[in-house]
Amino acid sequence: MKRNLLTEITTQNGKSEFQLRFFVDEGVGLLTTRDGENYLLPNAIDRWYDLTQKTYPKKRICSCKSDFFELGYCNENRVVQSGQVDVIAICSNCQKERKITSVTIECLKNDELLSFCKQPRLKYKVTQLTSYWSVKDLEFFLKFITDSLKMTVYCWNADHSDKNKCFERVDISQASNMISNHTGLNFYFSEKELDLTNFRGIYTSDKDSPMLDREPWRKLELISLSAPLYMYGYGLVYFIEYCQRYISNGILRTKSNRFERKTGLLRAWLKDNFIGKRGSNCYDGKEAFDKFIEESSC
Repeated sequence: MKRNLLTEITTQNGKSEFQLRFFVDEGVGLLTTRDGENYLLPNAIDRWYDLTQKTYPKKRICSCKSDFFELGYCNENRVVQSGQVDVIAICSNCQKERKITSVTIECLKNDELLSFCKQPRLKYKVTQLTSYWSVKDLEFFLKFITDSLKMTVYCWNADHSDKNKCFERVDISQASNMISNHTGLNFYFSEKELDLTNFRGIYTSDKDSPMLDREPWRKLELISLSAPLYMYGYGLVYFIEYCQRYISNGILRTKSNRFERKTGLLRAWLKDNFIGKRGSNCYDGKEAFDKFIEESSC
């Protein structure tokens, strides 16, 4: 690609060489100047922090061993105000160029593409619990959520003929059926009524794998339950996730004391009613745990 087809990406003070760390599939990346300043491309600081709680992307290195690049975006589709553009990196040493990713941006003004990021490694504690459960164990769990914790069940549901995903409130019976029929993607439990218009989804490129474009439990006071993952020979494993703190606009914030009490009650109930021998964050039903031990010993 000829360089004259690219629009150069620079900081407001004119710096144009960066070390790169990108979440390629997500279209979000960190740019670090030679003097150590960090910027996010596109301007998506909250999404960067959500992604880096699980993993931190490796620094990109050219085949010539250089780790600094100039960047530009290719606007072949002639996006004027917002849309998706390709990001091209050109090695500062050997001038080799390659497409890094595509990013969705709201504005093509160069000084609005990047956002300064003072602390790119800011972290908060995420709790992830795993459970091997039978259907009865799942129903037992859902009954505790609704009857004891007084929380409402919401589901990201893919069972729609027009392939539009639906985020909706469901009862225990509906939730169990969705899991059995593999139509419920993720479940969320909330004490407060949710405004369903705030939730939307995207499709992956094959138009056949719907997914949420955000993890709403990170910032909202939600407990998340994943759809079951089938482990061959072991059965169905579920993941429960929640957090007491979150990051908004680069600031670490704390959720309410009431939500902290709810999650504490949940953890205590799991400990009292399930088997925790696989580890400190594991809560298995007896039937499922016995099967796990049997398969592990083979």
